[in-house]
Amino acid sequence: MNKKSETYFIFTLISGQLIVTILNGISAIIQSRFIPPSVLGMYNSFTVIGGYLLFLQLGVMVSFRRDYSFYLGKNNANEANETAANVLGWILLITFISIIIYLILIFISVYQKNINAVIGWISQLLIIVSQFYTLYLGASYKSNSEFKKWSLINVVGSFFSFLLLPVVIFGSYLGVCIRMSLPLIVISILMHVNRPVKVKPKIDIKKIVSMMRFGLPVDLAGNLSTVGIVSTMSWVLLQRYDVTILGLVMISKLFEGLFTQLSEIILSVYTPRVTFMLGQTSNKKKCFHKLLIPMFISLIGLMLVLIVASFIIPSAVNLVIPKYSEAVPFIKVMIWASVVPILTMPRLLLIAEKKTSSLVISSLVSFIFFIVMVFMPISINTTPIWISFIYVLSRIVLGVVSALLTLKSVYL
Repeated sequence: MNKKSETYFIFTLISGQLIVTILNGISAIIQSRFIPPSVLGMYNSFTVIGGYLLFLQLGVMVSFRRDYSFYLGKNNANEANETAANVLGWILLITFISIIIYLILIFISVYQKNINAVIGWISQLLIIVSQFYTLYLGASYKSNSEFKKWSLINVVGSFFSFLLLPVVIFGSYLGVCIRMSLPLIVISILMHVNRPVKVKPKIDIKKIVSMMRFGLPVDLAGNLSTVGIVSTMSWVLLQRYDVTILGLVMISKLFEGLFTQLSEIILSVYTPRVTFMLGQTSNKKKCFHKLLIPMFISLIGLMLVLIVASFIIPSAVNLVIPKYSEAVPFIKVMIWASVVPILTMPRLLLIAEKKTSSLVISSLVSFIFFIVMVFMPISINTTPIWISFIYVLSRIVLGVVSALLTLKSVYL
């Protein structure tokens, strides 16, 4: 692909993602006008277990994202499809385990006659089923045409989520649960219909164990630095404060997510490309250099957007969603975590090279930094904004350490 064609391709994807971001932003603002922090906090209190269930992947998805593109780069389509079939079988197995866990929680809540808990657990069951399957399908997208379909599917999912806003307005907590789960189901169905790899699921124990050897330590450490930090932050906020504070932080996390979507689109494109190139050329310096230009352009562009947003957000929130005016300080801090996907772009080369120790070290440093900072004596009786600040710092630490370890791998 020449530079002009690649520029047009990237522009097309970013345009689609920008539509998704705008739709999600408008939807979040409208929803926030009708949903108080306490209701949002109640919903998020049921998401903690789902975050930990992602650990059931045991690194298989990490290996799949690397191995599938690598084998295709080596022109070994048979091994690529064999890998996809085994990963699909594994995803179906852990999905079944997750369903059993949520059904137990639902039955307990029914016995306790806790209708809010029943609704919350049902919504999380639907989310985890969709989430596992879309993780598998998304990792198999590689070509430009496939990424364009993926971008269009995300636009459709965001538009469907936007159409569900009346359900939130009239259904309050029930509406939030419906709106958070149904669009993910629609996206997973559309991705299934347009899936690039059509294989029958199977589980070869030796193959799965082989994938775990690389993926498990990387996945466990990686989830600690992402899902583990968010879930721990939610638990700390609930223990030290209340669901209202959790709701304020989660609306801030939503704003962070809106900006993160812009940077993750670049990451999603270059993830398979770097691995594919390494499989073709075995030249890690060439792969690293391919990351530098999109990384720096994206980083500078996003930082300029965040600076402008920091001046606009206070007035916009107070005008449009006054119920969340207390969230403004949290939002202004947490949106800066959206630069992390760009900062971690060099990490793609570590994954492609299967540099397990470097990947684990960068993730563990980030998680340990968060834990130490949150539970140190000075943080115990501090304000919740300090917890948000620690969260952002821990995410940036991940990006910086990943970049330094990649430089060491490439040049030393």
